[in-house]
Amino acid sequence: MGIFKVPVRISNPKDDSRASVVELLVDTGAKSCVVSAAVLERLGIAPAGEREFTVADGRRITRRVAWVFIAVDGHSGYTQAVFGEPEDGALLGAVALEEMGLEVDLRGARLKPAPEYLMSEVQAPAPPRPAPAKKPKPVAWIDPHGCSGEPCQVCIAFCPVDCIRLVTDDPEFAGPTGYCVVEQEKCIGCNLCAMYCPWDDIVMVQPPVTAGGPAPAAARAAG
Repeated sequence: MGIFKVPVRISNPKDDSRASVVELLVDTGAKSCVVSAAVLERLGIAPAGEREFTVADGRRITRRVAWVFIAVDGHSGYTQAVFGEPEDGALLGAVALEEMGLEVDLRGARLKPAPEYLMSEVQAPAPPRPAPAKKPKPVAWIDPHGCSGEPCQVCIAFCPVDCIRLVTDDPEFAGPTGYCVVEQEKCIGCNLCAMYCPWDDIVMVQPPVTAGGPAPAAARAAG
């Protein structure tokens, strides 16, 4: 259900200086964020793939999609945007609102911070215990056999410390499009690349990891 319009800052995840402010219709009945394809292309945002959608009259249509960084009134987050065609409405859907921690105030016709909850248990103080030996912080590992390489590079776009690079010259693993690899000594274990990998090809593991990858038990333990 379309309610009201808000100005939304859309930026390229790889270069935040490439940004544009557009008016989007807040639509809690839609999941997706729809932005004019012309705007996304002008910002240098490349499609990460295609998805199929059902429109109001029951037709099935295919649209390109890409990850973008969005911001509204100081609230921001990463979300997947649809490359809107001229006949598509420009929308700010429920998923994008949730990514920014916002909800709709119907009475005030505005967006407001959404309450967020965490589960906790109140317990009596436990007696002191010896400090356990510290384990290394988990790092990301990308399976070279499953990575689609150059056409995707979503993990590179979302890495905040630039520790992921594209490999195209490895004769053992690299196919025609290469694969992405994590520089373990730089990885901070933020898990963003694993969260947003469209192929579920990234796992968090205990370092060090050899070229052949983590042992199955180690990978399960780290996950």
